[in-house]
Amino acid sequence: MPIDFTLTPEQLGLRGDARAFARDVLSKVESATRDLPTPLARFAATRPFYEQTVGAGFLRRLIPAPLGGQGTGIVDMAVLAEEFHAVDVNISLTLLGTMLGLFPVLLGGRPEQAACFFAPFAVGQGAPLAAFAFSEPGGSANFAAPAPAEGVRTQEQKPAVGLGRIVADREKEMIETALAESRGRIAGSHGAAEKLGVPRSTLESKIRALGINKQRVKS
Repeated sequence: MPIDFTLTPEQLGLRGDARAFARDVLSKVESATRDLPTPLARFAATRPFYEQTVGAGFLRRLIPAPLGGQGTGIVDMAVLAEEFHAVDVNISLTLLGTMLGLFPVLLGGRPEQAACFFAPFAVGQGAPLAAFAFSEPGGSANFAAPAPAEGVRTQEQKPAVGLGRIVADREKEMIETALAESRGRIAGSHGAAEKLGVPRSTLESKIRALGINKQRVKS
């Protein structure tokens, strides 16, 4: 079957936007990082550029539309990667690596799990990062490959006692307690996020996913 390599008008627009952004913003990454002494320092120095990339909506262009993004398929990702990578490898790897970190949730998670985990990444601000790790020996990034090359071999067995519901109820109880103690305040010193030891964006996503009424808890 023949393959049509003609880009749609939307993809041509994405290519133009990505090319202009790479020229105007990402071209400055090399000069901002080349004289720094360690890989960690160089990575930290890319944060302002990554924040601009997220703020410009390029991360949302990779996230599927049903999960709050504007992504329409793998071709969009390839177009964006090509234009970014031609100018700077650092930001494109951070961007695509974050999507790789979210892919297990996209492929294997329940709809409510995907909605919860993707929410902080679809906001379009900050510097959200995602990653995943394997617990089994021999695991690799090829988590969707067929046996014997598959990276993930662990399988879930749904417990008969409804353990998932028990865990969710306990999580909801802990969040409501923290909100009550902080008088409904999420961020800042003595806020609920600090009490629970989680980022504000994560807590807000959990509150939405668990259906917690912040105003009721506050009162």
